Amino acid sequence: MRFSITARSVWVAALLVSATGWAPAQAETNLNFVLGSKFLDSNDWPVGDSQGSLALLSTFGPSSWPVQVAIDVLGSGSAQWTTDYSQSGVEIWEEDIIQSTFELDVGVRKIWGRRQARPFVGGGLAIIWGRQDRTLPFPPPPFDDGQDIITRPWVIVSASDEAPGAWVDGGVFWRLGKRFNLGFEARISAAELTLSGRKVQAGGVSLGLILGWGWGGGARIVK
Repeated sequence: MRFSITARSVWVAALLVSATGWAPAQAETNLNFVLGSKFLDSNDWPVGDSQGSLALLSTFGPSSWPVQVAIDVLGSGSAQWTTDYSQSGVEIWEEDIIQSTFELDVGVRKIWGRRQARPFVGGGLAIIWGRQDRTLPFPPPPFDDGQDIITRPWVIVSASDEAPGAWVDGGVFWRLGKRFNLGFEARISAAELTLSGRKVQAGGVSLGLILGWGWGGGARIVK
């Protein structure tokens, strides 16, 4: 079953709000945004192997647990317009390619430290979606009798797929004041999709800057 990005985002947001709302009073919750980049296999993604990314990391759980629950979402995408010319300098082909991935990562995360510096590691299962939209000019060629330019219709060719996979992450954030978090995160994810008849890896390496906040104080934060 496939979801639109809008419906999927609303569903994930509702899940995160509900999950953090269920966290016991004696628990610490961290909600961190991660702004960065996702790097995919250049053989599978020759145009969009480097994508801008935005993630939301949620970590919560009671103080009696040795690790906390992690529910993360990550979206990435890239757009590129390519144009080819003949040897005489006449445009012969142009193409607009938009590629994106979306991850829902569920698992556990362990956070150390009671002071400002709080390193962490996590991992678990993932569902990764991938999509590619190619906007292509449909023949005939752009010129008619040397005088009139023919308006070429454009055709959008789309391909999408989703698959289960896995993820691990690690990093550190500093608690500035009582609630504000600032740090960085590195994540590796993996899942194989089929786009336009080709097997591609939709997971990759994600690096980014953490900006977020935390509250509560009963989670198992180890010195």
